[in-house]
Amino acid sequence: MKPHTLPHALATLAAMLIACCSQAATNPGDFFRAAPDSGASLPADRIYPQGRIFPFSGFSGKPEREKANGFTMHGPVYGNKKLEALEANEKAGLPFPYTIGLDMKFHSDKPLVLTEAEIKAIITKQVAEVASRTNICWWYLTPEEIRSWRKNEIAYMKAASEAIHAADPMKRPVWMYDPNHRDAKALVQTGAHLDLVGKGCYVNYAGYQDRRVWVRWGMEQETEAICQLRGHRAPLLVPELCKDPDPALFSQIPAWVRHDVYCGLIHGAKGVVIWSLFKRTGVRQSYDIWYEAYATAARQLTGERKLGEVFLFGEPRQDLKVKQLSGPPTVTLADKTKTAEAKSLSERERAGMSLKYPAVSWRELARGTSRYLFVCNSSPETVRVAASGFPPSSAIEEADTGAAVQNANKPALEFELPAWGVRALKFSRR
Repeated sequence: MKPHTLPHALATLAAMLIACCSQAATNPGDFFRAAPDSGASLPADRIYPQGRIFPFSGFSGKPEREKANGFTMHGPVYGNKKLEALEANEKAGLPFPYTIGLDMKFHSDKPLVLTEAEIKAIITKQVAEVASRTNICWWYLTPEEIRSWRKNEIAYMKAASEAIHAADPMKRPVWMYDPNHRDAKALVQTGAHLDLVGKGCYVNYAGYQDRRVWVRWGMEQETEAICQLRGHRAPLLVPELCKDPDPALFSQIPAWVRHDVYCGLIHGAKGVVIWSLFKRTGVRQSYDIWYEAYATAARQLTGERKLGEVFLFGEPRQDLKVKQLSGPPTVTLADKTKTAEAKSLSERERAGMSLKYPAVSWRELARGTSRYLFVCNSSPETVRVAASGFPPSSAIEEADTGAAVQNANKPALEFELPAWGVRALKFSRR
């Protein structure tokens, strides 16, 4: 080969390699290869993580109503009616997270002082009284919001969790609610004694109504804590149904709910537990709008579309590309927290934050021989995106409704997402 022909030859070779790689990325045989089912060994009639059923629940609701609206669980409940609630859930055919714990009065001037042995004895008795009730899917540990920097509170949590695990022959998972602003460092301390990690993600209530990327921040704290703990723990999304917004904004509630649920799932959630399904005074005007929005999400995740199983057992893939074409490229999360949970925050957690995130986030999952793409706009403005990397001959549908998407064999699919918009797409072999 003559020296002056070398650059041309290399350029030709590079072009061939690019074409080859591009062809491989969109080759139908490779793109639609079957994904393994990571939950194949789990029973079909049990709630995750002990079974294949996607957890969609809410505090203090109505079991019969929740069952009819796609919820796969109901609870936990507060107060002294947990046995009554357990029986109501059994009648409705819904699994139930049963509350176990002691009134330790940690926030009083004189907290209860018990030895480790005394704590374990009382907790063991509580578990033993209901351990044979197969309708119990999780144990819900109280008091909530254990403060990781208080040694007596963590000691209680450790003793109680150990007692629950030892007394339960079915080894059902334990969860305790952590407040909204707990970060990964704090969640590592409480999560060490839990099987499920789920902190509050009350966007409006916590002062982030127009900064809904707060959901992403929250899920990242949970998943980072679980990663550090190196154990088999599942992260939960705990969104809000607790506060009326300005009546002029009621029409935005369905978009808020859809964004918060799918943003949480995109960033790692393995279940949804809403706080709360009780029609409290502060949400009476807009309650029905919130509830129907959550019920719509429940039906998409647990009904015929089975998107919950995609998020639980889908295999992560990286063949698809999402490019933002217009709209704000980033959103800023600025701390402005003024909630009733402030008393449970450490000084470190009170520190302000100012974090920038991409306005658009997405997740690609393979389930069976199909590919799923979930795209979320966490901006209050419309964005336009392009998705590519799929075989042009793919059959495309809205993953949450089954409606066909026309793309005329184009190598990319362009679409707009309104403020807080979400698009769920399913690609299949034509």
